[in-house]
Amino acid sequence: MTTAARRRGNERQAALLEKGGKLYGEKEYDRAEAAFSEAMGMCKCGIALGEPCTCRDIMRGIDQSRLKDVLAERCSCAAASNSRCGESLHLSAFDSLIAVYEKRGQIDEALERAKQMINLCPREPKSFLRLAKLLRLKGLNLQALLTYKQGIDLVERKYPDHALLDTLRQLRDKMQQLVARFDPIVTLPPELWHMVFQYLDLRTKCRCLRVSKTWKLSLTAPGARNLWKVQGYAFSRPGSGPAMQKSVRANVSYAAHQITELSVDDCFEFFTKMGRTPVLFLTPHLRVLKLRGRSYRGHPVPPPFELKPSMLDMNRVKALRLTHLYIGETVQASWVLLWKLIESSHTTLEELSVLSFQHIEGSRVNFVQPSPPAFRDWPKLERLKTIRLVTHPAWGHWCVDVGDIVDVAPNAEEVWLDMVYCGDPTGPSWKKARSIHIGGGVHADVAPRILSGLTENIRELYLDSIPAHIPSALPLGKLEKLSADTQQARQQHRGRGGDWTEAEFEALVRPGLESGTLRELDFRPLPARALLEGGGDGGARAALAWFRGASVTHLSLTGFARNGCHAAPRFDDAVLALLDRFPAARHLDFGDEPVSDSLVARLIARRAVASVHYRCRPLKADLAAWARRAHGAAVVDARSAPRYHPRAFPQLPL
Repeated sequence: MTTAARRRGNERQAALLEKGGKLYGEKEYDRAEAAFSEAMGMCKCGIALGEPCTCRDIMRGIDQSRLKDVLAERCSCAAASNSRCGESLHLSAFDSLIAVYEKRGQIDEALERAKQMINLCPREPKSFLRLAKLLRLKGLNLQALLTYKQGIDLVERKYPDHALLDTLRQLRDKMQQLVARFDPIVTLPPELWHMVFQYLDLRTKCRCLRVSKTWKLSLTAPGARNLWKVQGYAFSRPGSGPAMQKSVRANVSYAAHQITELSVDDCFEFFTKMGRTPVLFLTPHLRVLKLRGRSYRGHPVPPPFELKPSMLDMNRVKALRLTHLYIGETVQASWVLLWKLIESSHTTLEELSVLSFQHIEGSRVNFVQPSPPAFRDWPKLERLKTIRLVTHPAWGHWCVDVGDIVDVAPNAEEVWLDMVYCGDPTGPSWKKARSIHIGGGVHADVAPRILSGLTENIRELYLDSIPAHIPSALPLGKLEKLSADTQQARQQHRGRGGDWTEAEFEALVRPGLESGTLRELDFRPLPARALLEGGGDGGARAALAWFRGASVTHLSLTGFARNGCHAAPRFDDAVLALLDRFPAARHLDFGDEPVSDSLVARLIARRAVASVHYRCRPLKADLAAWARRAHGAAVVDARSAPRYHPRAFPQLPL
């Protein structure tokens, strides 16, 4: 080719490049692409835009900081990309073409072409600037930093005074600062940071959306839908209804309207300010529904929030297939709504907790439509494993027959009963029940009938009411957890008066101790006088010598003050001797007993104790600090609330 012909070709190529630039500025991206492609094809090197190389992994070379070695490898694929070209017009046209792809949102295509450009001219700064920019758009800041670093190294070797080297260095330093902050969403694989964000509550995840555009795009992308399928709402501060409705709708949309778990703390605020928004959650995907009213401390108990059918779309309720339904203490669902929830989910329901239960017989209700069936006529809940039915004394009276509960939930393994009655004198049979809780609202004459139905499967027994009598030969030989606390029953005046007798104490406690299965014993109050009788030397009557066990790890020690034992000589020694019967007990609870600090210090010093609870007097800070520092023990100025105990369930966070 003559010099004149080459000059005319360059002029034509430059004209096409200028034309493409104007079209790009006018957002005529398709025509601009054609102009830039034609300009590339006019280069004397004869290398036009072809298929990308598949044998040279440019990104692998960048990630491993060995891009120079990868570029030196000989191409063996169909692309035949061994040729190089350093013509400025060719490279400018190539760079402009990649910019067109970028503007059209074809980031992946642009990335492939940017890697081709590096392969075409490994010493050209424009190719590294373009590739790093595309990597930043994809949120790959670390790879962008490595691209800048290796680009600087390759360009400096041949063109140490190149005009764009300073630009590369400036962008490298800026990116170095961004990467040094370690953005987990940018740096970690999506699968890993998804696992981290699963542990955050809804409010924290919503705050994360405000960190940066990258975070918001990543957290609301289709691949992150699972992060939003569990949503919990708590109203700790006031807010406007429209703004809250907008936020809730956005949260539901992030999960593509496929919420699987919804929990609401303070239904009054939620349903008052949300209007019809709550119906968005009622989809066939919903599996767990937890509703609580306003929290309260002490007395008087506030009136319950009435959850009515008009607040929800009943057609959507019919489509629900819940596995867990929890209605808290201060939320009272109407009998119609509760019936519809049970009817729609009776084949899938595994856990049912209604802590403000108020049974209404169908014949007593005057509805426009036919009355819903009574509890005894509910469909059988064959898959139900946990059932908790409680009615607070301030809201109602005994409402459900225990026999009906057994018929409706024949396979229940955990049962919590309160304010119930039992029409069958012999009591129902709990064939599969492993955990039974008899609340303080159960009458003294009803409790023995419930206990008589226990089987060998029982593992946990919680009594908040003293029965009129203890049935003989209770199958408690495999019992693992026993709690007998009569404070609630005395407050409600439901249980039998007085305290546990020694015979009742032995009937409940001895089988589990002798079998070696009992691990957690919370008996309040203990027959302390009988246990410590025999003087201050810690002796005991032969009748209570059985009260010992190597398997017990949690033990409550109460009843000494009620029996006047604290005035006995060598009381501390007697308590320590009593504890020697339980060598594995690491968690001790003295409740309101006025035990001395010296007794607490002595038992921590001589035993491997993990925690001691007592709240009779203010806790000394130096005692707690010494126990924690010297023995790794926690001294807590509060009555323990075992997490396993169902009595604490209503107060636990959702």
